[in-house]
Amino acid sequence: MIGGVCLPLVITIAGSPSAPAVMLCPGLGMAASSWRRVERDLAADHAVVTYDRPGLGRQRHRRPLHPPTLDGEMARLGLALRAVDAVAGHAPAEHVVPAVLVAHSMAAFWVEAWARIYPETVRGLVFVDASIEETPAPRSGVWTSLRAGVGALAAVMPGPMRTGGAALLEDAAYHGMAADLEVIRGNHPLPCVPIVLLAATVTGATRWERRRLGRQKAWARRLETEQLGRGSQVRYEVVRRSGHRVMRDAPERICSAVRSLTTDR
Repeated sequence: MIGGVCLPLVITIAGSPSAPAVMLCPGLGMAASSWRRVERDLAADHAVVTYDRPGLGRQRHRRPLHPPTLDGEMARLGLALRAVDAVAGHAPAEHVVPAVLVAHSMAAFWVEAWARIYPETVRGLVFVDASIEETPAPRSGVWTSLRAGVGALAAVMPGPMRTGGAALLEDAAYHGMAADLEVIRGNHPLPCVPIVLLAATVTGATRWERRRLGRQKAWARRLETEQLGRGSQVRYEVVRRSGHRVMRDAPERICSAVRSLTTDR
């Protein structure tokens, strides 16, 4: 048990362990299988690492009873990254092989936190329609407690209810994780690695879509400003005709972004 989460994990490494490493992190309530099309493509020339969080995908037998924590999610990520070294035959004492970390939605919280604290393990970052909180603060109260309570109850049920319970528990942790990330931002600088932000939009025509794109672009500027003077390497791209699940609607854009960070680098 680390940071309130159950370990070890069910970890999959596709492709060659000696190839450039890529970690695919799904968003809130989503399983590693959501990356399947991206994983199959990248496995041709990468070591692609995926894992499931408790209650989701291949981890359904594990019963999450409490909302996850930012520290706990970083512990999972670190364990999965070290699995690449183990498969490649590296000694445990060696540094983790630097990887490109790909984060969808809420996974951006723990991937960014990890990159700031352990920059030597990061080769590049790809944020896929990432969750953004401009002024994060822990949100408590009746609704958060209710989501956590219902989620814990459903998480011990069989089948789809267990998956739904795990998603509710993650949702209950959302604002707390965002607030914890903001503290880390104040204490750990953004690493000087290339970053690609993919912002999804179906048409870009509605007020809601324009607002979402505006927030994504503003976040890209914030990251670029933080890297300023240290070799800014932030690239912002709009993925049109795509819903929030870019890995389903435009997997080729994610693969292209990853390869732009691992080819001839």
